[in-house]
Amino acid sequence: MSLPKRTIEELSFIYGRQPEMLQGSIFVEGITDKTLLDSYIRMRGVSGKYVYCMDTIDFSSVDFGMLGLPSPSSRSSVIALRKVMDGAGVDVTRAKFLIDRDQEDMLTTRHLDGVDLTDAGALPVHLFDNRVEYNLAAIVARGNISYEVLKSSVANICADIYALRVVNGRSDYGIKFLSPITYIAGCSESGFCIDVRSYVERCILAGRCHCSISDVIDEFVAVRAELDGLNYPRYRFINDHDLWAVLKAILDCVTAPMKRSVEDVEALVLATFDAGELASHKLFSNIVS
Repeated sequence: MSLPKRTIEELSFIYGRQPEMLQGSIFVEGITDKTLLDSYIRMRGVSGKYVYCMDTIDFSSVDFGMLGLPSPSSRSSVIALRKVMDGAGVDVTRAKFLIDRDQEDMLTTRHLDGVDLTDAGALPVHLFDNRVEYNLAAIVARGNISYEVLKSSVANICADIYALRVVNGRSDYGIKFLSPITYIAGCSESGFCIDVRSYVERCILAGRCHCSISDVIDEFVAVRAELDGLNYPRYRFINDHDLWAVLKAILDCVTAPMKRSVEDVEALVLATFDAGELASHKLFSNIVS
């Protein structure tokens, strides 16, 4: 039996009257984020930290549009939670508010003061490190693709999808992003890539957008060049949902046909959880500080 959700007004009242209750609280987007952080905190032997995700809070009274935030979105909910409670006089500096980086390096969001961003594009992506990439290539793919080719293929495909998301956000095209799996092709020697034009065409049709493929592609080329000029770590441009799909597509190409779902690939990577490895990330070391 699920507990009733607290409204944002109730939380503002409670934390305003008892600010000490907010100490050590960490507000994140979804249940996977909470599960990862709960496990990390427990395995690091840290006490006094409490992780909450947005599906436990009622945001029905919040006008996300008035705040200039996209809605509905768990990411926007974390930002709105801090903004509304701060406006109600709550000492929000006692808590941490963590959201996925998403396209923040190229598409800035309002009201991010005091909100922490993941180092990678999303929290689960922090698990996808060199060790995991090597094991996927050597063990799961049975050595049919090298670690280096897998790494570069994933990075390039995810960066392409990232750039398309930036184009869509900047021009407000309303493109519907579909699974990229059937648009990924290549070989284990030269690597894999996504057929950007075909993917864009299908996503435009799915979103019933009134924009031309040529315009979107032209903007994509410009954004992709801009992306390359940033010289940021590639993991910043990897969205977790895109990552699972890209890995499935590549693994399906280099191994015998399997009934492996995107969810199976996600579970495979999540099962590599290692608190010691995660502690090397600034984000995770700050969580327990």
